[in-house]
Amino acid sequence: MHLHCSLKNLRKRDQGMGEYLAQIQSICDSLATCGNLLTKTMHISTILYGLPCEYEPVVAIITSNQHPYKLDVIFRTEAR
Repeated sequence: MHLHCSLKNLRKRDQGMGEYLAQIQSICDSLATCGNLLTKTMHISTILYGLPCEYEPVVAIITSNQHPYKLDVIFRTEAR
């Protein structure tokens, strides 16, 4: 339960994108180790939910697309 709460409350704030994504991945990996796999959709929504308002255009593009983005595409796009 602690890991789920940590993931839900995680925000990018002033850290770099790589660090933010690594934190999310670390929690997801810990959840997987406990047998609680996150779906790709939940993983992506967690990333998007924690982004500050200046990322709103990116969030809008990703969430309005008819075809879901793949997680590796999100990582490459956001890490730039």
